[in-house]
Amino acid sequence: MSLTEKELLERDAKRNIGEELLAAIVDVKAGRQGVVHRVALTEAVGHAASRVDNGAALSTDANDG
Repeated sequence: MSLTEKELLERDAKRNIGEELLAAIVDVKAGRQGVVHRVALTEAVGHAASRVDNGAALSTDANDG
């Protein structure tokens, strides 16, 4: 059963996100994590990753060709 918007807001108002994130980091560092999914790289992703690994800057400038 999903919560209503009001119920979600009430629940979230009581949460300490910083504490939850810190606990998650501690768990991962201790080797306690959930399911690990491995995704095969496509050629496009592999090419982009190799550009980053080789120090090529990925520019967001529209004039950069």
